[in-house]
Amino acid sequence: MKKVICPSCQVVQEVEETSERFICQDCLKTHDLQQGIKIYNMLYSQYVQLGNNALNITRDFQKAKINYERLIVLDPTNLAAIFGLLEVKISLTKLDESVVNDVISSLEAQKGHIFNQANDEFKILSQYTILLKRYEEYFFEAKKLLTKDHKFLNLAAKEKTISLINDLILINEYVQNLFNSHFSDEHSFLEQVSNNLNMLEDLLNTNEQVAIISSDQVLPVAILEKEVISNKIKQYRFQLTLSILQFVFGIGALISFILMSKHAETNPFPSLISAGVFILLIFIIHYGRKIYKKRV
Repeated sequence: MKKVICPSCQVVQEVEETSERFICQDCLKTHDLQQGIKIYNMLYSQYVQLGNNALNITRDFQKAKINYERLIVLDPTNLAAIFGLLEVKISLTKLDESVVNDVISSLEAQKGHIFNQANDEFKILSQYTILLKRYEEYFFEAKKLLTKDHKFLNLAAKEKTISLINDLILINEYVQNLFNSHFSDEHSFLEQVSNNLNMLEDLLNTNEQVAIISSDQVLPVAILEKEVISNKIKQYRFQLTLSILQFVFGIGALISFILMSKHAETNPFPSLISAGVFILLIFIIHYGRKIYKKRV
C-alpha cells in the first residue's frame, strides 16, 4: 500500500501499487499514481520543515500548530507532529492555566501511534526528552515573570512556582515509568530522567525557602496575560522595523548635512537643526533597542 493525495480533492488515502493509476475514494476521479505519491511526499516534507522551523526558530507557535495538524492528517504516526503539537500546547500556556494533565493524557492516547513499528526507538526516546526540555523551558521562563531580585512577587507567585515544579515532577515521573516499561535497557535515558527528578526535588525545597515581596494571593493580570515563552517572530519584526527606521534617519541626517554645506554661506541653521533631530532619533532607537533586548 502507498499513501497518495488526490490532485482534485486533496484527500489522503492509501492505494495498492498494482496499477499506474488510482481511483480517488472521495471524488471517484482517476489519477496518475506517481502524481498522487509526488504530491503526498512534497506536502509531507513541506509540513515537517515549516512546523519545525516555526516551533524551534521563529517560535511562531500558531504557524507550527497549523503545519503539525496538517502533517498528522498525512501521517498519524509522525513523531514530529505528535510531539510538536504537545510542545506548542506547552508553549502557548498562560500562567493561569495548567497543561501537564492534558499533555500526559495526549501521550497516553497517542501511545499506539508513538510506538508504531515505523518509528525508530532512538527517535522516540529523543522526542520524550525534548518534550521534557520544553516543559523545563516553560518553567524557567515562567519563574522570570514571577520573581524580582531573587524574591517572589507575592504569595500567589510562590504558590504558582511550586505548582509548576510539581507539574514538572509529575511529567518526569510519567516518562520514567514509560521508559521503564518500554526501554528498560536504555540506561542513559533512564539515568537522565532520574537525575532530572533529583534536581526537581532539590529545586522544590529551595523555592519553598525563597522570600516573597508581598502577601497578595492574586497574580497581576498583566503577568497572567503575558506570553511565557516569547514568540520570536514578533521580536524579529520589531528589530527589523527599528533597523529600517535607523537607516531612514541616517539617510535623513546625511541629506541634511549636504543641504547645510550648500547653504553654508546663506542660512545653514535649518539643515543643521534637521540633521540634529535625525541624529537624536538614531540615538533614541539605539538605546531603546538595548533596553528592549534586556527586557526580552
